[in-house]
Amino acid sequence: MELGDEVTACLEMMSGSLWVRDQLVAGGWQVQVADARKVKAVAPLAAKTDKVDARLLAELSRRDLVPALWLPLLDERALRERLRRRMHLVRLRTSAKARISGLQTQWGVRVSLHRLRHAEGSSCSSEQACPPSGGTRSASA
Repeated sequence: MELGDEVTACLEMMSGSLWVRDQLVAGGWQVQVADARKVKAVAPLAAKTDKVDARLLAELSRRDLVPALWLPLLDERALRERLRRRMHLVRLRTSAKARISGLQTQWGVRVSLHRLRHAEGSSCSSEQACPPSGGTRSASA
């Protein structure tokens, strides 16, 4: 099937649409990704089906009225994903330190925040008679 020189497509934003867009662009297509909320505002439909949505997007594209989203390039998306992962790991680390500090406070163990920031600082809780998690302090401690 011959499609001609200028092939255009319009997708509604959904999970996986960035991947589909990248594949079509790599094939030489011109692709717009429409903001689903704005499309719905432009043409509220009584019957929302895939076939009706496809016709609506085709008509909006033909009239150059697609409420398109700005999408970052692949390299920028990769950088953003790495930053999101790092933020998640930092939050997990912060949460773990807060839990350790809370447990130490619960058992009357005093450790400076400076010591807790270093790798060997978390081991000092075992040296100061913190019971294992869920346990109770023994009478000899």
